[in-house]
Amino acid sequence: MFKISLVLFIVVELFSTPIVMVSKKNIQWKHIIKRSDIYLIEALVRKYQCKEYLNPDSLITNIYRAKHYISKGRKICKKDLYKDVEHKVTFNFGLLEIEKNGEIVKETDQYIKIRNNNGEIEKIYKVGSKQ
Repeated sequence: MFKISLVLFIVVELFSTPIVMVSKKNIQWKHIIKRSDIYLIEALVRKYQCKEYLNPDSLITNIYRAKHYISKGRKICKKDLYKDVEHKVTFNFGLLEIEKNGEIVKETDQYIKIRNNNGEIEKIYKVGSKQ
């Protein structure tokens, strides 16, 4: 009876191993995760298991960014990534209308400050020049 239980346990363990993503290189904070940055393995070792894994096919349809620094060779869990939300800002300067990716930080009568998706802050004067 013990041998049958042991064989059944091993068979169940082999078929229930999840496919996990492992980083090929060091991934910086807020870096966009691409399919070329990872490789796939079966998680046979129970050390450093994640509660929830991300489906590798979802990297094709959605844009994910790293929540923190991920070192080379580390398994990537769902909690390590977040979906990137595209923020669009539209400016209307009379005849000129501009649409940019980012979010408004500050708006005055003379200029508008925008935080781009990469974190840089850009200042655009309402007369149309940048500084």
